[in-house]
Amino acid sequence: MNEKKVKRYIYENRVSPLYRNNKVEKYVVEGDTGTWTVRHDILKDMWTCNCPNVRLSECIHIACCKRFKK
Repeated sequence: MNEKKVKRYIYENRVSPLYRNNKVEKYVVEGDTGTWTVRHDILKDMWTCNCPNVRLSECIHIACCKRFKK
């Protein structure tokens, strides 16, 4: 994962919370190549993203949302 990119996305306000309740929270991340939706299942602590890079490991968009929450 590219830590510089995570910091840049947050600094440039590319991470926006969409929705939150006691079970799920959703974010929109404006990446360099598209806009992606990240979902966090709070009860299972599972993160998903609709980008093509999430298949094998945690994508940059999920990392951005985790950092954004802190």
